Amino acid sequence: MHHILYAFFIASALWLIAGAIGGVMAWTPFLIELGFAEQHFGYLWSAMAVVQMMGLAISQFALKTISSRKVIIVAQSLFAATLLAVYWVSSLPFALLLVLFSILFASAKAPSLNVFFHRFTPSYMRATIGSVKATLGAAIAILMMPISGHFIDTIGAQNALFSAGLALLPAVGIYLLMKEH
Repeated sequence: MHHILYAFFIASALWLIAGAIGGVMAWTPFLIELGFAEQHFGYLWSAMAVVQMMGLAISQFALKTISSRKVIIVAQSLFAATLLAVYWVSSLPFALLLVLFSILFASAKAPSLNVFFHRFTPSYMRATIGSVKATLGAAIAILMMPISGHFIDTIGAQNALFSAGLALLPAVGIYLLMKEH
């Protein structure tokens, strides 16, 4: 297995941990604390789906001009920045913008991640390594959900979102240290 894949798995694990902490499970109570009406979440989820499609399209376009590693670094850095910015948010409109931008940047990473993964995975091992990647991802997600819930209840949703942004910074560093070839 290519040595970059080991770093890729570590960065992906950090991404999943941060995503579990800084996902919908934290955004929902944070927005409610700021006065977002519960009956409006359906509209927000719909807007998030549209923004997610935009993020995927932006990533596909960016991949035509820059490397997958650079798209990952930019998208992940911007996603971390949106989560870190939550620390200073006290108004609902700004929080809603951050939710949408966080979805945009998180989804913009996905196509690039697949391109990057396939570049360093030999074709004869792709199915096996892909299966290991999916299994580890599912295991991390399953383990992190109750941990994230406890974390959010303990330190609050706003601090949890900020912590998720901090957890992403080492993953950005890992991608910065990786070589393109």
